[in-house]
Amino acid sequence: MTSPSPAFPLPRGAGQPLGRKRITQALLGLLQTAYPWATPASTVAQLPENIGAMNLPTLFLVIPREKSDQDQIFGPNRYMLRYGALICAKKDSVRGALSFFTTEMQDILDAVDWAIKQGPVKTGNVASNPPGAPQTLGGLCTNCWYDGETQLINVSTNVGQFGMLAMPISVLVAN
Repeated sequence: MTSPSPAFPLPRGAGQPLGRKRITQALLGLLQTAYPWATPASTVAQLPENIGAMNLPTLFLVIPREKSDQDQIFGPNRYMLRYGALICAKKDSVRGALSFFTTEMQDILDAVDWAIKQGPVKTGNVASNPPGAPQTLGGLCTNCWYDGETQLINVSTNVGQFGMLAMPISVLVAN
C-alpha cells in the first residue's frame, strides 16, 4: 500500500519531495508572460491542425525526460528536469508571409529567452532577476535555463501550413 502524497506546498529541504508539478506550473507561468500568446500556455500538447488558426501562436510545455544523481553515497539527490517548450504558429499563404513567420518566430524565441533569463518584468522595465543571477522559479529550483539547440519543424496539414519550434529548457534542483 502506498502512502498518500503530502499536501503542497512543502518547504524545500533535504528529504522533501521534489514538487515537479509546482516547478512545471511555475515555469509555465513564467513562459505565459513571455509573449502575447493567442491562447493560454498548456502542458497538454496538441497537433497543429487541432488548434485552429485563431488560437495561434501558442505554447505547450512537456517534460520529455528527467535525470537524478548523487555526488556521494546517501547524499542529497540532484535532479535535472528537461522540458520542451513547443511553440506553434501558422504560416499564411499570402505574399511575404514566410518572412513575417520567420520574424515572428525570432521574436518569440527572444521573448522566451528573456523571460527565462530575467523573470517577469516589473513596472519601469526593471528585471526582477538581476543580470547573471540564476532563474530559480521563485525559489523552487537551483537554476532554470534555455539549454541546447532549438529546432524549427515545418508541418503541412489539410488545414494549412504550420511551424513548430522545439526549445529545450533545463531545470536543476538540488535536494
